[in-house]
Amino acid sequence: MTSTGLAFAAGFGTLAALNTEGNHGMQFTWHWTVIPWMVVGALGNWRLWVFLLESEGNLSAQGKKKFFIYCGLLASVGLGAFLYPIRFVDQSRFGDLAQGLVAAAGVLSAMGWMIHQLGRAFAKADSIELAHHGSLGGEGGGSEIPENPPTPADPRPNSSE
Repeated sequence: MTSTGLAFAAGFGTLAALNTEGNHGMQFTWHWTVIPWMVVGALGNWRLWVFLLESEGNLSAQGKKKFFIYCGLLASVGLGAFLYPIRFVDQSRFGDLAQGLVAAAGVLSAMGWMIHQLGRAFAKADSIELAHHGSLGGEGGGSEIPENPPTPADPRPNSSE
């Protein structure tokens, strides 16, 4: 909760400090509007986490609607924060920028697909393993585990004599 609050505050503060005046391209300039924007970011994060923690595991229809509104707002703010500085790029370099963005989108999409496939494979392996273990043990429904497993101090198995 704290780390995302700091990230929101830093992101909003960074956008507020962005300055493109002069011939130096983009610069970060400290001024009074940075603080209110950092507070807006931190409060937005706080409200999101309060909602998530209060509704953990039991969302009503209205709660789901509110959740999707929060997610849409978060995605639009993130996309806006990413695209906003692009408008200050010199037109002569826009082709290179577009090429880099397309390459990055391709690599990140491929990585996301691989992570998704890996997650599906783990879930399938878990379900196969659970089904296999459930069919092994007779009445207990699982594998046989001895009641008194041997310990390092007592190497004899099941020493109940």
